[in-house]
Amino acid sequence: MSERQLAIWDKNDLSKPLKLDIVDSSSGILIPHYDYDSAIVYLAGKGDGNIRYYELVNNSPYVHYLSEYKSSSPQRGLGMMPKRGLDVMKCEITRFYKLHIVKGMVEPVSMVVPRKSEQFHVDLYPDTVGPLPALTADEWLQGADKDPLLISLKVGAQKKSYKPQVYRPGENPLDSKNLSNMKFKFVEQTHAVDYSATSTSVVKKNLENRKRMEESKEEGLSAFDSKRKNLDMDNIADIPESELRKAYFEQMEEIKSLKGEVALKDKQIQQLREELKNR
Repeated sequence: MSERQLAIWDKNDLSKPLKLDIVDSSSGILIPHYDYDSAIVYLAGKGDGNIRYYELVNNSPYVHYLSEYKSSSPQRGLGMMPKRGLDVMKCEITRFYKLHIVKGMVEPVSMVVPRKSEQFHVDLYPDTVGPLPALTADEWLQGADKDPLLISLKVGAQKKSYKPQVYRPGENPLDSKNLSNMKFKFVEQTHAVDYSATSTSVVKKNLENRKRMEESKEEGLSAFDSKRKNLDMDNIADIPESELRKAYFEQMEEIKSLKGEVALKDKQIQQLREELKNR
């Protein structure tokens, strides 16, 4: 028979499987890829174009079918990117590198959880295995056994370093607490501020600019007064409403423009005062 099956076994009792599902009927070999962080197993058949994935749980029925990636291009095999290389801001939980039947062609295939917010999701990215070993070669030869050193993808998502790191047995230098201390270490350092004297030419130029701004402010106010005098305020009742409305909106525009100029000049004057104060 050419049935391909997915079975879950109890390591303490191999007499019968806890769960047995028939995947399909095909002659290609199913190659499983297991993600320990999310407890998802991916089944990719050699010569197939699709990738099925299931979630594993501790209780019956032990396996839950999630979905299937479909493609018309068959594959020779898959390579799996470590979690440290995933784009956590886009909720990418797995990335495969698909080796096509066509010679020399490799295609990246990303498994992305649909989330609206582009933030780090703790439920998708628990602490994962880091790049440093938990044991030295001598300790392993002596039969020692330790849990792997874990890192937080939230801290290391945007942190990349190619500097050599010294490994000390019993220490996890990639712990999230240590990385946070390294990240904010620069805050403790004092930085001297340069308050060197400004040159005379710069001060002279700033004073000239200040005088020019004050003159332009006076010219704008005088022009506004001259336009206002053009209206015969004594015979305002004989002026058509359309001309009064037009004059009103023109004055409002002039007032708005003058307010903007005055605010800009005041800001520039304040900057000049700060420069003179820091001499």
